[in-house]
Amino acid sequence: MTRLIIGGNPISGNSHQNRELDHEMRDYYTMEKIKETLRQCEDAGINTWQSRGDNFIVRALNEHRLDGGNLQWVAQTASERRDTISNIHQISEYNPIAIYHHGSRTDHYYRRGTFEEVERAVDEIRSLGTTAGVGTHMPEVVAHCEEIGLDPDFYLLSVYNLTERGEGYDPEDRVKATEMIRKVRKPFLLIKVMAAGRNEPNEAFRFLFRNIKPTDAAVVGMYTKHQPQQVYENVRIVNSLLGGS
Repeated sequence: MTRLIIGGNPISGNSHQNRELDHEMRDYYTMEKIKETLRQCEDAGINTWQSRGDNFIVRALNEHRLDGGNLQWVAQTASERRDTISNIHQISEYNPIAIYHHGSRTDHYYRRGTFEEVERAVDEIRSLGTTAGVGTHMPEVVAHCEEIGLDPDFYLLSVYNLTERGEGYDPEDRVKATEMIRKVRKPFLLIKVMAAGRNEPNEAFRFLFRNIKPTDAAVVGMYTKHQPQQVYENVRIVNSLLGGS
């Protein structure tokens, strides 16, 4: 897995900024444009896509593969599905390299005191022989998983705590997040690296890669409408920070 992974939010029309940009992303990312962007990622050296396990995404993934694409898929459970276990089985039909429990739902169960729902999902993913992860926006959820011995194969952690702050992006959050990452030996996939487009890319990547482990990776949404070379520019920045690795 490359240490820069393309994220799925822009492709799904989730800007984490405003409804107008959500709609703009949905209009831009037709199936052909999605496949074009995924091909750019492979051409630039990215080998993994993280995205939602819903009908729209698996259609795009399938078409990408039919066209000869080879991106690996890290799948997020679709939080709007009433039956997470059924969703996990649907996802597994498309050969993901990993499945993780959606972070917002994880945080919801943690705050409600019903974390056994997360444990059940992780067990189900593992029963299918698939790498199992836990997504969250809260470093304390990672600590909780470690304390109870849940032992997922990896964590997907937002460097900004959207569960506590909504769309407020406090720079202190990423300090707390990376402190937790360095304490836990398991691999982490890090989302909201750019604060949903609010951070300058060079600074955001520099902070992240100086404060995480060599086994961790950045997940970044790519929106090429206004920056057609964004995929290649992100790869260039990350390669410069990692010495070409």
